[in-house]
Amino acid sequence: MKFMVKLYKQLVDQGRVFLHEQPAHAKSWMIPEIRKMVSEHGVTAVETDKNMYGLKTTGNDRKSVEPAKKPTKLMTNSRALGEKLSKKCDGKHTHTHTHTPPPHT
Repeated sequence: MKFMVKLYKQLVDQGRVFLHEQPAHAKSWMIPEIRKMVSEHGVTAVETDKNMYGLKTTGNDRKSVEPAKKPTKLMTNSRALGEKLSKKCDGKHTHTHTHTPPPHT
């Protein structure tokens, strides 16, 4: 993550945009360099639910396809990106969890 923050700072210094994405509750958001970057002038962090952008996964029956909420946190220096990518679930549907495929044997 230290390398990524260094890269993000270079992009900001060059007037370019960066977008950092991790699960909303990932421990990586607590890394000091990430916390410091979020507090930089012009940098914002937003939370989103991926189902609002079409994320789907197989249902519990493994046959149907259902929305997968997947709370995600984004950090960017683009206010426009932050606004466009900050949709939270509207609650108008049911969700299922994303499934991790079993390991190959």
